[in-house]
Amino acid sequence: MSGGIMIKSFRSLLLLAALAVVTTAFAPMLFAYSVDVSVNEKAMSFIREVIQLDFSKYSVEVRDYFEEYSAGLGRTVKKDITYTFTGEGSKLHVSCRFANETLYDCFVRVDEGLAFYVQPLADPSALAVGILERYRRWTGDGSLDEILGVLKTVDTSKNVTVKKGNWTFKVLITAESTWLSWLYTVNGVTFPNCIGIAVEKNGEISFYDERKLYRIGSTDVKISRDEAVAIALKHVENYSFEIFMGDKPPLVVRNFTIVKEKIAAELLSWAQGGRRPIPLLEGGLASRPPLPEEHIHDMRERLG
Repeated sequence: MSGGIMIKSFRSLLLLAALAVVTTAFAPMLFAYSVDVSVNEKAMSFIREVIQLDFSKYSVEVRDYFEEYSAGLGRTVKKDITYTFTGEGSKLHVSCRFANETLYDCFVRVDEGLAFYVQPLADPSALAVGILERYRRWTGDGSLDEILGVLKTVDTSKNVTVKKGNWTFKVLITAESTWLSWLYTVNGVTFPNCIGIAVEKNGEISFYDERKLYRIGSTDVKISRDEAVAIALKHVENYSFEIFMGDKPPLVVRNFTIVKEKIAAELLSWAQGGRRPIPLLEGGLASRPPLPEEHIHDMRERLG
């Protein structure tokens, strides 16, 4: 009897080990590490030289540092570092994100008071021009000249969309922020190789450059809109989901009535779970990366 128990326990242990191997083989993992010196230097340089926070008015300390490790690739793929900036009447947290040692995202968040920059905050267009010009010098990337050229010739005081070559420049203005984004478009399809700047009225700034983060494998679309809709309608025939009802049994929803006149189909070109280019969210649902918990709650409420 005891031998049977030992064999069963050993098999259970092997099953758990196998599950652990499968899970870690396919899911990226976040680990806390000692701060990568190179990442720290690049992030501080970017914040000082491109974003131009006034370091003379702050003490700075590392708040968080994480590395995302891909077991499938066998290497670290992303590194995130967050700082706390503390000054007289001002407290900020600033995060920079790196993929393959290249900075692709940086944002300044105001926790208390106001943010102190080297230059007083100008209108969003002038601020974006300044950031992009400094970013061009910081990276030595001459391809930014085309992006700057579009910005300097467009009236950014109102919502606007301008297309030039493979770039679609969008301005989205909300009550609290202005988003300026360049979306990479081929054959009418927007890809996630985008660059953008957001300016909040409270002095917060978001910057991202994902042009080198993704590789476009193909621009061919091999299925029509009507075929995609037909496939979706076929799958929804047997689709159901549960709504959590607290201490009551969950409510099962099935047998949908589809109003075909209201069907919408959109071609998505970015990875599932990836950040969708914010200006595509027409109707004022634009929000800043990453989404704070209160924004997530707000969007859940809006979407029901």
